[in-house]
Amino acid sequence: MRWSKHDEAEDRIVGVVSTDGRDAQSGWVSLDGEHFGLPSVGTSIVDAHDLLSGASYQWRVGPDEVNCVALDPARFPAHLLHLVPREHEAPAEDRAR
Repeated sequence: MRWSKHDEAEDRIVGVVSTDGRDAQSGWVSLDGEHFGLPSVGTSIVDAHDLLSGASYQWRVGPDEVNCVALDPARFPAHLLHLVPREHEAPAEDRAR
């Protein structure tokens, strides 16, 4: 299950939780840039800081982008991610062009 919240103070939060309390689960999450106040055309890179575990990830936001999520009820049954846009950084494949 995924939910998200974006407020006028520019806080962008995404929550991902598994309802399977027994087995590890994984899947793909896509994020709509327009919903988060990010460009709706192309790909944006955001730092996704997990407020529960302290881990950080690099996520892609865009119409054709997906991000892998793996949840394990014994270790990390959920992610609560604070998304922080990277300013003026193009994705690696765009920089190579």
